[in-house]
Amino acid sequence: MASAQEDPAQQPPSPLTAANELTRRGLDSASLIRYGMWRQISASVVGEIIAGRVFPILNSPENKQSKIDNESWATALKIPNTPSNWQGGATPFAEVEDYIAKIVDKSFPAVTRWIKSAPIHDIIELNPPSQIHPKTGWNEDIPDEEICNQYSWAVDRFSETFPRDWKESSLHLEYLWQAGEISPPCPESLMGERTVSQEILNAEIARRTVRSAPQKDNSRTASVFRVSDMTRYARTLLKNNRNIEAASIFEFASKQNPSDPEAHNNLGFCLIPTDPQKALQHLEIASDLNYEVPATNTYNKACCYIALGRPRSALNCIEQFWPHIIESDPREASLWRVNSENEWELFESNDSTTSLIDLAIDVSSSEGWLEDVHHWKYRKSSI
Repeated sequence: MASAQEDPAQQPPSPLTAANELTRRGLDSASLIRYGMWRQISASVVGEIIAGRVFPILNSPENKQSKIDNESWATALKIPNTPSNWQGGATPFAEVEDYIAKIVDKSFPAVTRWIKSAPIHDIIELNPPSQIHPKTGWNEDIPDEEICNQYSWAVDRFSETFPRDWKESSLHLEYLWQAGEISPPCPESLMGERTVSQEILNAEIARRTVRSAPQKDNSRTASVFRVSDMTRYARTLLKNNRNIEAASIFEFASKQNPSDPEAHNNLGFCLIPTDPQKALQHLEIASDLNYEVPATNTYNKACCYIALGRPRSALNCIEQFWPHIIESDPREASLWRVNSENEWELFESNDSTTSLIDLAIDVSSSEGWLEDVHHWKYRKSSI
């Protein structure tokens, strides 16, 4: 699972940071926020509501993480309270998943509608309205896709450092603009403030084309539900041994968008200590969908084999994916390991590739496979 301290370039820019930067450059920051960042803003609000309503543990003094006035938002959106029988213990998986689905279906259209007309300062600060008039369905609430893509392109171009972090539509629009086929989203003089390498742009478009098949999903919920926004809440739950609730986040996300590799990888990660066989199934799906951090995914799969008492399969898994792993960039990650009491515990890895090699060495050493120990130690010294 992605680390809480992962590369800032992998995180969407905050609305306030992006607005200040884009206003400084003479752009229409109000429209950029309303149409270019509505997904990020909606996901932030709904994610905080889910955390505050579904997971009371996050409201304890040592876990004050909410960035919004949760109660006021829940009142404005008319979100029902968490069932009283959830307090103080494990909750039935299906109940948690169903409650999350109800919050998402009820909140996303309403928050998106609020973004269209609320004062920009309230949007930036995520100040709750007194009420949001309810409507049913998504069609009237989702902004026009063509307009959103134009403004998202501007946000990506001036807020995201690397094209690898851009939305796919932004890459395509940048390509067409560089080819002289479309107009830019702002004056040419501003576009000239940053040069985007055509070689890097083409390489990123080609990489996504080769590694990812086109993914169609007609669910409006799936198009805006961001797995990354829920990861930190899941991590807190896991640290408090609430694996069922943590897994339910990603179970819901994977059902809403079956083609999202991150949802499947994170669901598998949550299930490793309690259901390694089911965890392995979701991790394999994530791998088939080209999960972007193969070292992390492979580490998780190896942990499943260890939990299932199949250490040789764990090493074979690492060996099989090694060519893909050494080609990928180092990434931070939250990972599992077995402690001295033979229990699974979380730890933060600065580089999941190095942690994967260390896991191979530990497994080989514990099984007395000396040739494998030397083999993986050599690989560690050569990277």
